[in-house]
Amino acid sequence: MSSLKLYYKLGIAGALLVILIGVAVIFLHQLTSYISFFGTVSVGADVVSNMVFGVVALLGTEISRRKRNVGLTAMLVISFAGIVAYPGIFTIGYLIIIVAVAIGFFDKN
Repeated sequence: MSSLKLYYKLGIAGALLVILIGVAVIFLHQLTSYISFFGTVSVGADVVSNMVFGVVALLGTEISRRKRNVGLTAMLVISFAGIVAYPGIFTIGYLIIIVAVAIGFFDKN
């Protein structure tokens, strides 16, 4: 069994981080709507679309194992779209994906 490349591992980690942050924001919204101690966390289409962006980045990461340039380009485009459209806490995951794309493009093999 061959070992996975670093860009693949970072891409998976970044995409899963975006999805997990989305789940956490939805959970915090439900929690704060009952407690109302810290105010409410806004949740809506931006969280759902960020989770969709995370799924697309996850698919792009998986495609990069077979067709490297296509998968890395998909990861790069969806990361820039996520950063431009929804700046905030989700940017952390997108930056990890961009680092993975940079490593993937500059990898010799």
